[in-house]
Amino acid sequence: MGEERFQNIADSLTDEVYSRLALYDLIFRFYPAYTSSSCDWVIGSLTKRGVLRALGNGYYAKAKATWEFPVPPRRLKVVQKLVAEFPGSSFACIDSGIVNELSGMVGGEDWFLIETSKRDIFPVYMRCRELSKADVLLTPSEHELNYYLKPGSIIISPLFSKSPCRDNGLFTIEKLIVDLMEERLIGYLYPRVSFDEKLIEIIRQYNVNLITCINYARRRKATKRVVDLLRAALPNECKEVIAEDLLHD
Repeated sequence: MGEERFQNIADSLTDEVYSRLALYDLIFRFYPAYTSSSCDWVIGSLTKRGVLRALGNGYYAKAKATWEFPVPPRRLKVVQKLVAEFPGSSFACIDSGIVNELSGMVGGEDWFLIETSKRDIFPVYMRCRELSKADVLLTPSEHELNYYLKPGSIIISPLFSKSPCRDNGLFTIEKLIVDLMEERLIGYLYPRVSFDEKLIEIIRQYNVNLITCINYARRRKATKRVVDLLRAALPNECKEVIAEDLLHD
């Protein structure tokens, strides 16, 4: 695919939501002899190049920035080792600094959450004790958090089944959105804190797959809250993408 024509396609994109068929029509302007399979390849290429973002259900829009979760180097090394040493397990890790910033509590509690598959949770817990000098808490109750959570603690928790995960072991933006609204652990650490306004800013600014977000919210029994948030942030995209049959837990 020639770079010049690629740029022509990119320049032709507007702020509207595109169905796959609408993208076919756009691509045919530059590649009239292409088949639907060839158009699918172009759409995949545009998505990989960061020109398109997938909204889910076969809909696309112009790409935005990709959210990157900052993790302190000492903690990132632990995650990297765990991902390498437990290749059959899934991980989702997040640093308290992100949540503190979103909650407006900069300088708040210092903790690091590591969620992993239930079958590996104890071996991961033992390995974290070897890898880090920090206190490591295994699936702590609220009572245990109240008494034993110290600055820098690592919290090991079971990963909710079918959570959206990344190969590098860090949170996806879709998981962040849902968990900040429904996660009991985070809710206990940040009582009476609403993340809604900050999450709306994030959704408007960064690439979010709406269907991935909703599917995970359904598993967390949080569909209505999450859909209401998505609609407040992206009314036009949601109108096109979110079907009524997705709105039930």
